[in-house]
Amino acid sequence: MKYNYVNHYDENKTRLSFKGNKVNNKREEDMTWYHYNGSVYMTANFKDDKLFGNVIRFEEDGKMIMNENYLNGKLEGKSEYYDTEGNLFYTCMYKNGRKVRNSTINY
Repeated sequence: MKYNYVNHYDENKTRLSFKGNKVNNKREEDMTWYHYNGSVYMTANFKDDKLFGNVIRFEEDGKMIMNENYLNGKLEGKSEYYDTEGNLFYTCMYKNGRKVRNSTINY
């Protein structure tokens, strides 16, 4: 088993753009991508090179704008979407990658 920890920098080697783990050249465990300003853009978990668990995306100011759940690379369960103020405005339920229900939140 070959295990690599990956740090990827921009073309000038000055800014970290993502970091994570690879096992046998497949993405594994936690990976994190970054905005240009250095704040976290997105976090995701992988198992055998497929999305597995929560994928969370953030604005540059750190506010969460998306929280999705994956199982074997497909959307599964509840996904939530937030406006730029951090208010929940839309949710979806997925089963095996297919949308089974959605709702718009009025606030």
